Amino acid sequence: MKTLLLFFGTILSSLTYSQPPFESLDSLFTGLHDKGEFNGMVLAAKGDKIVFSRAYGFADVNSSSPIDASTQFYVASLSKQFTAAAVLQLVDQEKFRLDDPVNSILGKFPYEYITIRHLLNNTSGIADYIDYFAEHWNKRKQATTDDVVEYIFSDHPASRVMAAL
Repeated sequence: MKTLLLFFGTILSSLTYSQPPFESLDSLFTGLHDKGEFNGMVLAAKGDKIVFSRAYGFADVNSSSPIDASTQFYVASLSKQFTAAAVLQLVDQEKFRLDDPVNSILGKFPYEYITIRHLLNNTSGIADYIDYFAEHWNKRKQATTDDVVEYIFSDHPASRVMAAL
């Protein structure tokens, strides 16, 4: 937590001095990259306008292929908390309830008894798709969200969902 606060404090303080903000950002992330502490893509926007965008490091260290705007990153569970927050905001707006079945929102969702609460709590019983992809997926292709949804909707029969619900 202290590192995160220090990081944001550094950005904010660097933006208040005479150096243009994008130069401060570039300087900050170049320094972090040079020390081996950052590898990735940075984008800063004001409203709908991108004011800074730059890649640092390699998408594949072994082949020395650099990161660029089209590089796909495997984010795994990183986005879960943002999705959960957005879902809870929709619940607060009474768009749906936590105990509504998922298929009331996603009509093709094949599991009638799985609720939004189940998904948020990781208690849906839907088997982990990662092992499936590790064994069956074309490793030359990055699996997209659409690929995972297609797997859940068609390739992953309801009988493989745990009965412990």
